[in-house]
Amino acid sequence: MVFLYFELPCSILVHLANYMYQIIKHHKPKTMKSLLFIFTMLLPSYVSIAQSGESLKERIQDHYKAIHSDSAEQVQAHHLDEFSLFPWYGGALLESGFQETAEKMGTQGPWPQPNVIMKHFNAQIYDNVGLATFYLEGKYGEVFGLWRVSAVWVWDDGTWKEAHHHESRLMNLVSID
Repeated sequence: MVFLYFELPCSILVHLANYMYQIIKHHKPKTMKSLLFIFTMLLPSYVSIAQSGESLKERIQDHYKAIHSDSAEQVQAHHLDEFSLFPWYGGALLESGFQETAEKMGTQGPWPQPNVIMKHFNAQIYDNVGLATFYLEGKYGEVFGLWRVSAVWVWDDGTWKEAHHHESRLMNLVSID
């Protein structure tokens, strides 16, 4: 048996579910079984499309758009409460709550405004977890460079949220001949 999966807008799935309810209410078992089969075949395809590598890439691009526009609230909305970070400058792990700690201490932290572009994006999706790897090229403040990034994102309440982010600046190798 061959199954064809395609994307349906959520509103169509809601109407289909409502129609199934009406059939159940009026006790039409044969029609109900057919519709239930169709519904169960379509729903996983809709969910799997939403949790695709491409949807994760779009979310990360939106995340960097918020970073570039210096929208701290929007950046925070993209993170899980338990978010942790190995920062771009090579510092120690910043665990969840580091933003609040910085505010209480009256510091802004070493957060220069970046102007970077994502390259060589790759994502693997494991159920509700996405692992993204890519490079960022450009500037953090006055520092120009290339950074290797790995990030863990979790599908939470219908959207991707970042759980952990790790950036490592790639240094140019110098020959000592």
